[in-house]
Amino acid sequence: MHEYLSIQRERIAAFVSEFLSTETDRLCRAGAWGSDVTERLLEYTLPGKMIRGALVHLGYSLVSGREPDPVLSVAAAMELTQSFLLIHDDIMDRDDQRRGKPAVHRQYAEVAWRRGYLGNTEHFGHAMGICAGDIAMFLATDLLSRADVDPGIVQRLVSCFAREIALVGVAQMSDVANAVRIDEVSTEDIITLYRYKTGRYTFSLPLMLGAMAAGAGDGFCDDLGLLGEEIGVIFQIKDDEIGLFGDSTATGKPVGSDISENKKTILRAMLFDRAPEAERETLDRLFGSESVTVHDVQYVRSLIDTLGIRDELQQKLELRALACTNRIDRLFPGSGPATVRFVEILHSLVAYNLKRDR
Repeated sequence: MHEYLSIQRERIAAFVSEFLSTETDRLCRAGAWGSDVTERLLEYTLPGKMIRGALVHLGYSLVSGREPDPVLSVAAAMELTQSFLLIHDDIMDRDDQRRGKPAVHRQYAEVAWRRGYLGNTEHFGHAMGICAGDIAMFLATDLLSRADVDPGIVQRLVSCFAREIALVGVAQMSDVANAVRIDEVSTEDIITLYRYKTGRYTFSLPLMLGAMAAGAGDGFCDDLGLLGEEIGVIFQIKDDEIGLFGDSTATGKPVGSDISENKKTILRAMLFDRAPEAERETLDRLFGSESVTVHDVQYVRSLIDTLGIRDELQQKLELRALACTNRIDRLFPGSGPATVRFVEILHSLVAYNLKRDR
């Protein structure tokens, strides 16, 4: 699987680089910031794993058994969409780092400070970051329309893409609201958020777009979307775990940011549900605090492990992974020689998400 993803990543990165370089002159017609934003988008997008773009390719090959050349622009569109969402997400979450470097809005705030611009540099950074994210999304939509497939299929791709990204927007609103709610968020609502903010966007949508481009019908694409949801729930729960227990040098984000942002994760829900009364006051003080220390993070980690929450979550994830494996077998019974390799990659993806640590 890793070799496959690496190969697809190189192809997509090369396409994104060429596309943004050709767009620079056109965007500069509207102003000097055109070259600035394409350069920043390129620097921001290229270091990513590009798993969503690779899954577009995988979805195409799972159905066609062929190399995914006709959907390279669709794969690139998913990666620019990812940049759009992350740029905006960093602003909303007040995260100043992304992949070990200043987030885009922080970069623009620093530009304002260096140039001595009038007004609030932080506000300038936020405004420019929002613009950069918007531009990434508009460019992604343009790329989606360039798919080298039948015009009728292009129309289906654009419609599917727009509807799914709208769902991501609503899920993001839930995520933002959850952080400031005074009541507890149910585990069912958290899982729903994971399905629509992570599952359908990160896994369902790219797999569906690839399969759709290869000629798959709506019924098959819907089934593939349900598989993506389940893989995404596994991915997001592991992401929550890595965010709290991982290494910041590997993740590129400060460990413990979910505590300071009071993110209503499954880990948090289980912790607050099971923590002894004597610990609740400390937890209430820490979650949502803007001054969470390394010691505070270690305290939360220790309490989660003492209560056996991580072990229980791992068991639940293993059951979800088994359900995903069974669903793959039902979707691709008796795969032929042209597609069997791609089905094996899909199985490997499930296993990887279950065990990943970054």
